[in-house]
Amino acid sequence: MPETGSKFTASDLKPGKSYQVAAEFEEYDGLVRPVGETWKFKEKHSLPYEDRLTLILEKDGQEVWVHLQWRQETRGELIDDFSSFVQEI
Repeated sequence: MPETGSKFTASDLKPGKSYQVAAEFEEYDGLVRPVGETWKFKEKHSLPYEDRLTLILEKDGQEVWVHLQWRQETRGELIDDFSSFVQEI
């Protein structure tokens, strides 16, 4: 389990924990997550044959899905270096 301030991937997020966007990032489908956005992580789903990772979050009482892809052309490094973009709060 990653500790607050430690390095983690998008796959390491823990259900029930709250996170805040520290550096703006763009999802696989082009949506931008702005600095300061906060949410509670609920669950993740993967689609291995497409290298996809979906994060299911709760933001302002609404369920939000964040789509990422583990491929170089779709900023796959974002998944591996997620702690540079999101911090546990």
